[in-house]
Amino acid sequence: MTNYLNIIQSTCPLAWNEFKTFTEGNFKSFFQEKNLVLEELPFPFITGLFLYHFNHHQIDFSLGSADDQILQEEILETFKNYEQVISHFS
Repeated sequence: MTNYLNIIQSTCPLAWNEFKTFTEGNFKSFFQEKNLVLEELPFPFITGLFLYHFNHHQIDFSLGSADDQILQEEILETFKNYEQVISHFS
């Protein structure tokens, strides 16, 4: 999972930082109480956070498959698209 998240971070740094800030802000007590590190969460858990983030920001994302590999590709593409959008405002 760490490799996958590193790809998102390096490919889409603005979008990743927005996601991380949003997630850690909205679930601050959860992360602090459990001493969790976002980058160490299992894929099914972090996928839920991705979906919550995308939905909150009205980012188009389709759950076309439950296959982990396809989901990872779709999530990365969504981050790339989001990166393009927010980079225009930075």
